Formats: sequence, structure tokens, C-alpha cells
Amino acid sequence: MKATDDLFMLIKNLSKGEKQFLAKTIKGFSIKESPSHIQLIQILDSLKEYDEKVVLAKLGDKANNFSYLKNYSYNFLLDILVKSNSESSLHTILQNEIHSAEILFEKGLYAQAEKIVKKTKKQVIQSGYLNLMYQILTLEDKISREELHLDQIQIQADKKEELQFAEFTVLVANMRNSFNSLSANIFRNPDQLDDKATNEIANAKRYIEKSKQHDSLEIKRLRFHLQSMIAALNRSISAFSSIRDTIRFYEENQSVLNEHFHDYMMMNTLFFFIFCKTGNTDAVCKQCAHLENIIQTDKLNLTTQVRHKFLQRVNNFLFHHHLDNGEWKLIDNLSKKAMEDFKRYESSLGSLDFMWFCHFNSYYHFSIERFDIAHTWIYKMIQSDFYPDRKISHAVTRIYLLFLHYELKNFDYLSNSLRNESRYVEKLSIEDELEDTIIRHLKQAIDNPNPTNKFKEMKSVLLSKKFSKTLTVTIIDCFNIYAWLDSKIENKPFRECVPRNSFLQPIYKFFMNPKLKEPEFMSI
Repeated sequence: MKATDDLFMLIKNLSKGEKQFLAKTIKGFSIKESPSHIQLIQILDSLKEYDEKVVLAKLGDKANNFSYLKNYSYNFLLDILVKSNSESSLHTILQNEIHSAEILFEKGLYAQAEKIVKKTKKQVIQSGYLNLMYQILTLEDKISREELHLDQIQIQADKKEELQFAEFTVLVANMRNSFNSLSANIFRNPDQLDDKATNEIANAKRYIEKSKQHDSLEIKRLRFHLQSMIAALNRSISAFSSIRDTIRFYEENQSVLNEHFHDYMMMNTLFFFIFCKTGNTDAVCKQCAHLENIIQTDKLNLTTQVRHKFLQRVNNFLFHHHLDNGEWKLIDNLSKKAMEDFKRYESSLGSLDFMWFCHFNSYYHFSIERFDIAHTWIYKMIQSDFYPDRKISHAVTRIYLLFLHYELKNFDYLSNSLRNESRYVEKLSIEDELEDTIIRHLKQAIDNPNPTNKFKEMKSVLLSKKFSKTLTVTIIDCFNIYAWLDSKIENKPFRECVPRNSFLQPIYKFFMNPKLKEPEFMSI
């Protein structure tokens, strides 16, 4: 990742609407007469890449105390963004409506205030902005007392409504917590659900039943999410339709899509995560084209950074699917564009999208026997700032590097690595798991002039085991070990062996539904 400046990054990630608002704010200042903080923002906006020397030269005498100027400009710009986004954020709009009602109340215009409160209350419940409800209930109480038009029955009805709202608030909080917990489990891809996940599924089902009494958009959104998560964790064939229905719900409710775009993309990630294992190339390509169209549109008002991040994720979806299913012509056509996009988006990416691409690109070059380039890309991932925090990637990478060094014929280095890995495995008491099996057989293959039998033996042992650890399944998911073993056993290129091994894990066969050969997709 390139080192850059926080202010520069903030300026470069302004949305189109924010830039227009900023332009209105600084309109009337010429670049020579404008205050130094305005001039700094304009200079940075004109640059394609951050270069402090260029900035200082353009500022001239105004460059004195540059650190203070940057800090002042950063806070000035944040204030502008708050004002700009207050015009588009639903939360801010509702907050302003409540404030308007409060002003009307203070002026004694109780009927007008009550009208706004009733309208806003419905929107708050629909949107799920529960923190605003306290203000509304307080204002409702004030209006009722001032108007003196509520008898005892109405007061009791209000108390009942408040009690119902309290239950609604607790339900939303529980559904959100359950969604977060299931999300954490979903991408770990276990062979079997542990007790914690099983209990969480049971809780989620209870929340879903309770939620059917409510009709707010936020409740519906969370219900869709929980249903999708449960279906996916249970390896149910209904996961496809459930996730597709969740994605449709977002696209049919523009305000929800705008407010929760990251959750929408997470559901698409889950959708592709499953679909990669079922080989429906046409469906994957259609959905990627559809997603790219949504992300590129100005309607969502996405910042440049967010847009780049998710466009890269779409590329990663395609990369992942084509690699998984041995669709080499498609991936050969995609690789050049994917590389150009990655270079353009790199500075905007989070850890998931950056590391995915590095891994997939390394794997791609492994498939065309460019092992040196494959090695370069996997080390780009290892040396990134993201790698230390992605613990699950460490074991995946260690195993992949063993095969990569074998292909590079770095046998001396590999021997040392195998000894270190062996000690590490013994320390963790992994015993009959994947790493232990691979290490033992690779050691024997290195020292054997005819290693074919050792590879046959390794494959036989791996196929005979029922691996129980989540990490093992993840490793198999990230590198087609069986295809590589077949390439060694049959003395064929790795590419020729992948298509026969597209469906490595029996757990994914639960997703194989004949009716899904030509699934329905959202119309673009």
C-alpha cells in the first residue's frame, strides 16, 4: 500500500454531491486570494497522487506551519461534509423534522407540532433509528399535557404503545446481535456446526417468529438476513433463494440500499461464496455485471474509495469462481483487466479485498506454471500491513507455500520449512489433521527419486480422513490440493486436473439443487 496523506485521501474520496457542496462553500475565492486552508484543499484536489514537495511549492509563503494548516483544513473539510450529508442522510432528515416540531411546540403551535411528530414517528419506526424515538415520545408527552385533550383511556393507550415500542427496541437489538454472531460463523465454513452456532441458530429462529408481529423495514431487513444465515449455516439448498430474496429486498427499497450498502455487499459475498462451489458460470457472470452496474451508478452517492473497494470485490468474485471451476479461458481473458483494476483501486482496498486478489492472482500464475510470479504475489500479501491481523490466512498461506516451493525446486529451503512446520504442528497437537499429513508425505517425496507413489499415498490418506477442524476445510477451499496431487501423479499440467475436482467438499453438495441450473436473477 502507498503511503499517503489523510487530508489528500479525504479529498479524493468526496462524493459528487459533496464536491458540489464544497464548491458552493468556497465559491467567490480565487486561488490567489483565498485563505490558506481553501488553497490547500484546491491544490490537493488537483493532484492525482500525493506529493508533499509539489504541495509546498504551490503554497509558497502559506506553507509555514504546514502541519497546523493540514490539521485545520482537515477539520474544516469534515465540518463541510457534516453539513453536506445532513441534506441526504435519512437519520439527519428525521432529526431535523423532530427539531422542527420542537420549535413549533415552543411557539405554542401544538397542532402543527403534533402533525409532524405523527408523520416522523412512523418513519423512525420504519427505518429502525431507535435512538430518535426517545425524543419523539418526550415531545408527544409534552404536546399531550399542553393540549389537555387526552382522557385516562388515551393515556393508558400511550403507555401500552410505549411498552410495545420498548419490546420492539429489544427485538431489533437482539436481531442485530444475532446477525453479527451468525455472520462471524458463516465464512468459517465448518464441516459441522459447533454448539455455539447451533444455539445461535435456535435464538435467531425465535427472533424471526417474534419479528412477524412487526412491519418496519428494519425488522424486515434483519429477518431476511437471519433467514439467509440460517439456511447457509445449515447447508440448505434454500440458501440460494433466501439470499437472492434478501438481495432483492435491498434493491426494491432504495432507501434501505443506500443506508446499508455494506450489508448488501456482504450478502452478495455470501451468495458468491456458495455459488463458486456449484459451477454456474452464466449465473455468476450475470450477477457480477448487475453488481458492477449498481456500484457505478451515481444514485447510491458512494465515495470513490467505497466504489473502488466493491468494484475490486466484483473482480475477486469472478476470479474466485473461474479458478475454482477451472475455467481457464475466461480467467485468461479476465486477468489483464483485473490487474489494471487492482493497480487503480489498490490504495482504496480493505484487508479482505486486497488479500483475496493477491492470493487469487498468485494461484492463477501457479496454474500457468509461472511459479516465480506466483511467489511474488503471495509475498506481496504476506508483507502487507493487513496480513498480521488475518490469522486464518497464516495457515492457508503456509500450506500453499509448501507446494509453491516444491514447484520452484527450492528443496533445501523446503526441507527446513517442513522441519519448522512439523515442530509447529506437534506443538499444537494437530496430529492427524491436514498439515501433519502433507508435511510427512512431502518430506518423503523430496527424498524420493520417484515421488509419484508418495503423492498417491498422500491423496489416499487425505481422502480417507474426515477433517473436523474449520481451518482444514478453509485450506482445502483456498487451494485445490487434490488437483495438484493428480497433476503430479499423472504428470499432467495442473490446469488439466482442476475441472474434475471442482466440488472438493461434500458439505457443498447439500447446495446442489437441480432446479437451480438456470436460477432467476434480479433484472438489471
